[in-house]
Amino acid sequence: MPTAAEKALVKIAMNEYAVGDLAGALALADPLIRWDDRAIDSDGELVWGQEDVLNHLADWIDGWEAFGAEIEEIREEGDRFVVLYREYGVSADTGLKVEHQRAATIKVERGAITNWARYLSEREAVGAAHAGGETDRF
Repeated sequence: MPTAAEKALVKIAMNEYAVGDLAGALALADPLIRWDDRAIDSDGELVWGQEDVLNHLADWIDGWEAFGAEIEEIREEGDRFVVLYREYGVSADTGLKVEHQRAATIKVERGAITNWARYLSEREAVGAAHAGGETDRF
């Protein structure tokens, strides 16, 4: 079961993510973090390691002219945390305002985030969390 300290770590990482400080969020991750965006985008990728994840996220954040997120809930589900949040900003491609409800599963082991996967819905994230992350592996 996740601990209160692990939940605090996830909250800090999500707060960094919410303001677009992706390096700050990943500073709390294991050097071999597994990042999975396959559930949110048909071109989504599975990326391993802090440096490669940061490069992947830098490409993603470049798609936003302005970016922010609001964390709605962080809760334990299985051996992971499920985070419900709202992303909003301005698309760099269209100049239009964008807002998405999102969910993520985050696993903490040995005092660091080892797995972070983003989902389109709470239902998908909860299902993946209870499957031990198996639904986010192909």
